[in-house]
Amino acid sequence: MNAFFRKKSIEQLQRDGAKNTGLNRVLGLWQLTAIGLGGIIGVAIFVLIGVAAAEHSGPAVILSFIIAGLASAR
Repeated sequence: MNAFFRKKSIEQLQRDGAKNTGLNRVLGLWQLTAIGLGGIIGVAIFVLIGVAAAEHSGPAVILSFIIAGLASAR
């Protein structure tokens, strides 16, 4: 259980943060905004498909998901 409760010291965290990882920041404001909007819209689409499938397809919910997936793949 000790492995779950291990903590790093502040000094260790500062040393880790000061290391150069070789990664550059390339995403700007517009790219991050587009990613956020895409995530929100994507979740909304799946929620609406799930609600429609549950209310209108009865026990064939799996079949309706397959049909919706094929329709959205085109």
